[in-house]
Amino acid sequence: MPELPRELDPQRAVRDVDLAAASEMFMGLVTRDAQGKLVAGAAERWDISTDHLTYTFTLRRGLKWSDDTALDAEDFVAGFHHALTPGSEAPFAGALSAIQGAEETLAATPKATLGVNAPDSRTVRITLKRPSAMFLAALTQPVAMPVPHRRGVKTFERDSLASNGAFTALATDAGFTLVKNPHFFGAADVTVPAVTFVTAASSDEATEMVRTRAANLTWGFSFMPPPRGARGLKAEAGHDLLFVAVNARKPILNRRENRHALAMTIDREAFVRSSRLDNAIPAYTMVPPKLAGAAAFQRAAYAPLTGNMRAAVAEVLLEESKVSRANPATLQFRYPKGAATAVFAKAITAGWARIGITVQLQEDEPPAYADALRRGDFDLALATWPARGEDAFGFLAPLTRQGGPWNAAGYAEPEFTKRMLAADSEMDPVIRPQALVQAENVVIEDQIILPVVFFTPHRPVNVDGWQANALGVHPLRFLSR
Repeated sequence: MPELPRELDPQRAVRDVDLAAASEMFMGLVTRDAQGKLVAGAAERWDISTDHLTYTFTLRRGLKWSDDTALDAEDFVAGFHHALTPGSEAPFAGALSAIQGAEETLAATPKATLGVNAPDSRTVRITLKRPSAMFLAALTQPVAMPVPHRRGVKTFERDSLASNGAFTALATDAGFTLVKNPHFFGAADVTVPAVTFVTAASSDEATEMVRTRAANLTWGFSFMPPPRGARGLKAEAGHDLLFVAVNARKPILNRRENRHALAMTIDREAFVRSSRLDNAIPAYTMVPPKLAGAAAFQRAAYAPLTGNMRAAVAEVLLEESKVSRANPATLQFRYPKGAATAVFAKAITAGWARIGITVQLQEDEPPAYADALRRGDFDLALATWPARGEDAFGFLAPLTRQGGPWNAAGYAEPEFTKRMLAADSEMDPVIRPQALVQAENVVIEDQIILPVVFFTPHRPVNVDGWQANALGVHPLRFLSR
């Protein structure tokens, strides 16, 4: 991992390493199995009302916190209130926005009532304000974890943390490590006794550490191209999107036509030919064709044009901003440290000088890079998205309010928001893909991100039990050495 985890409050976790650690220390009502599929978590079962507005979860019997105290339904109620309390600093609180009263509670609206209650010690009832096809998936996120409500101010203290997942935190001089939680309901099946965190300066170094058995697997690297001749790499089952994040709040980039000019002068076909990415295909959409299914997703309008035609159109689009080869504009392009990422950044930006864009490439250490994106301190940045859901919604959600810090550009187009809400509220599996098409079309028109390629990610792995899946989810409780 690029840096050590340090946040013990799951609702406040924002860095990839903290989110990953929180997912091991805590378990929600619903969780994911070794294949990334939604399965029962702390709840042994649930019922959904016919109108898809009321979810009733029945907890497993005998649940305990890692300090051997009882865990009950009120702990889950406390968790939702903790995430949605004004000033809670829960970066992904938007993932819970479908809950009745969630937005009002977060905004401290007078007399706001949150639609979460515990009729008895083993029952959690959640009422939504609208149907949400992604609600169960949202409950797997750290923001939806329980809080031991009887512990008061000691809840997230470094030396006395109580967690309910397969692992719990053990304080060290450097922060904390993970140790097996003997009070986890499935502890008998967890074979890894402890997890020690080590840092790597780049994805290349992390890959080498796994190869030499200095580490067993990696966390926190958003981009992991395999070095030539690398061994011990396993391919995931889905596609990631390599793209250029655009900060539309910056001059030049705040004009849609200029973003189109940049997008259309990326030579994706040449990139595919020269890249080391497995199964890479040019991306003119945000959603991989296979994930789109039967839905006919719209490609960017410039996709059929030749390279020369794209450059000519791009020059015209930039004219209103008075940008040309004779009067160039300078933009910063950030990318995380790595031999491959440096090559990719140069390849992606190579055609921009032709239309009057001078690029200042800036290589950052992974932690600094991630922090810069969260702060919005960038013009353009090389980034990747894995799918975060079972369908196209997962590729689009990072640009919504639910995306929280993942929405680095602060994209808030009302029409996109409207269409994403419609897609999330659509429970019909036939109609839903078409609703997602309409949402994606808005983003394609805006070019708020510049898709480059879809590719099959490879992960350095030196453990047993690792199962490839489209979401890239690999809970430690299913792994062994």
